[in-house]
Amino acid sequence: MKTITLMFILSTKLFAFEFELFCQHPDEEIAYTAHQIAHALGMEECAQVLPETVLSLNLEGTSVVNLMPLTVFTNLKTLNLNFNLIKDITPLENLHQLTNLDLSENMDLENLLPLASLTQMEMLNLNDNNISDLTPLKDMVNLVSLSFLRNTVEDISPLKSLFSLILFIPYGNPIIFDQLHCPTGTDISPVIDRFCQRLAW
Repeated sequence: MKTITLMFILSTKLFAFEFELFCQHPDEEIAYTAHQIAHALGMEECAQVLPETVLSLNLEGTSVVNLMPLTVFTNLKTLNLNFNLIKDITPLENLHQLTNLDLSENMDLENLLPLASLTQMEMLNLNDNNISDLTPLKDMVNLVSLSFLRNTVEDISPLKSLFSLILFIPYGNPIIFDQLHCPTGTDISPVIDRFCQRLAW
């Protein structure tokens, strides 16, 4: 028990130290994001931030570009990145505890591949971006809510096995019915099946 406690303390201190280094980073975009995180957490100084204790973070409308400082927030469950200037979400790829993620209104965001390993995801908002490929979402079997309004998606077949989906908002995309290849019966999520049927009318 003492060993586990000691490891937790050391890990907490290490991530806190790494985050403080992000605040002093020579890359202005990285340093800016780190300071915005500290501010969002109500901390006056970066040294006060303990990343491993943070479960929820709201960076909506903070004009962040580089997400590198988020790599040390490994226990995050809820993350709001709505209305920013984000193009690259690679720093999110190891945030495996994420269940609720809002990436809406980052107009130049195209590549969702870094999300492929985030299989605990339950709610995902991708509205108003430039996304065309949903393949990285195909293994998000816990996904309950998915919205990708006003993107460039033509094919939703990667979503056909997401049986947990309840809320599905795909409107404002050039979805092409011929590409869906929607099977019937138990091979497809009921929500996706109903959407396919509506397209076929």
